[in-house]
Amino acid sequence: MTSKLCVAGCSFSDYTKVDKVYGEYLAEKLGYDYVHEAAGCGSNWRIWRRVYQLIRDNVITSNDLLIIQYTITERQEFYSRFRIDHSVDKKQNMREPFGDGDIIRYKMDSYTWQKTPQDKKFLEMYQQNHVDLDFAELQFECFHSMFQSYLKSNNINTIFFKSSYRSTLDLLPEFEQKSFFKNDCSAPPNNLADNDHTHMNDLGHRRLAEHLHNHLAKIGIA
Repeated sequence: MTSKLCVAGCSFSDYTKVDKVYGEYLAEKLGYDYVHEAAGCGSNWRIWRRVYQLIRDNVITSNDLLIIQYTITERQEFYSRFRIDHSVDKKQNMREPFGDGDIIRYKMDSYTWQKTPQDKKFLEMYQQNHVDLDFAELQFECFHSMFQSYLKSNNINTIFFKSSYRSTLDLLPEFEQKSFFKNDCSAPPNNLADNDHTHMNDLGHRRLAEHLHNHLAKIGIA
């Protein structure tokens, strides 16, 4: 059975105006199947939820490789009973179906692009009254610690990618020795646009895949 590479992250690792992401390029270099779990406007909460589900359902096992690209701490996700048409823009939809409704994603000013007036009103109210960066950081520390324990107990081969979104992490020794740090991935000429230094163009995705492949070779995985 072919091993899998799973990348979980935000729009940095997603199909943000590119047709192919560094996870796909890296999977090809490794000869692995690719599992894409990065999402535009994605949160760390979404990363924890989706990786938990994949491990629970045996989609990702100890035979596979997981890359975690954390994002901005105050981002969140919520359930909305208002379902929209998901047949359009499948690669970069800022919400996803769940049950009879959708999971909607919060980041700063995300209320401005909501599809329903109810979601717009809710996220605007949330931003104005219920966001505290210190509390978000405390929540991150708590759930990140539990997440590592879950990965360790399931023997998941995990690379924590320390990017410009989150350059420092408290990691267990077995994860720290395999962690990957690179905070200039979207610097020119790899940036998506002159006014966008937080996302990569195709060259950036290709180069990051090469850097990751070299890193995996150094630590005896590739």
